[in-house]
Amino acid sequence: ALSSFPAGGSVMPLIAPAERRTLDDTSAQRSLSKTGPVLHLVSHRSVSNNPMDKLNIRFFKELRALEAQADRVPQIGARHMFYGLPPEILNEPKWAEHLKSHHGRGFWFWKAALINLVLKNDSIADGDAVLWADGDIGQKGVVLGKQSDWEKAMKVTWSEKGLDFLIQPQGECMYWRTKGDVWAKFNVTWDDPQYGYQNVPKANMFLMKVNSKTRRLMRYWEDLLTDYQ
Repeated sequence: ALSSFPAGGSVMPLIAPAERRTLDDTSAQRSLSKTGPVLHLVSHRSVSNNPMDKLNIRFFKELRALEAQADRVPQIGARHMFYGLPPEILNEPKWAEHLKSHHGRGFWFWKAALINLVLKNDSIADGDAVLWADGDIGQKGVVLGKQSDWEKAMKVTWSEKGLDFLIQPQGECMYWRTKGDVWAKFNVTWDDPQYGYQNVPKANMFLMKVNSKTRRLMRYWEDLLTDYQ
């Protein structure tokens, strides 16, 4: 389970000090010397693009707390911390409907959108890995973990037969949380033994090895988010 896989951070600061951060600094990062595959931490926390918004002050504090956790372990070679949504997301017409909702700042569509955005960055190559972590996971008792645990986790991820995608399950089955039109989309029924009774993935943190299969998965996730049927 992903809960047993911690992630690490750099020994040196990877982004500007808090007082110099702006909402334009949407993909602040610094890659370590790339002599091998790199683990990229990606996260976002904001309620609007107004840095003085009362909730944003709290949310940015939580995002900095996540970075402090990442500092304790040096496995992470690059960070992409989004203190607000970038213009590439805000100005994209297909997200206009989502952005009308304040709930999850658009029902959390930005998880797939932001990951796909950073995957287009030339600094992320096939063979690298992406760790998504919600900006508030520390507030929910989830920790990234220890360096020794992540050394083991990345050996598994980057081995020739390593897993492509690791995610922790929740305690509820898919049929409990999935609407009928989704079942119809995949041409299965809610009581399908393979899908209906699988645990719902817990998308607050997951680890993904970057390759053609996972890139396709993330594009498909984004496509599903724009299907407004």
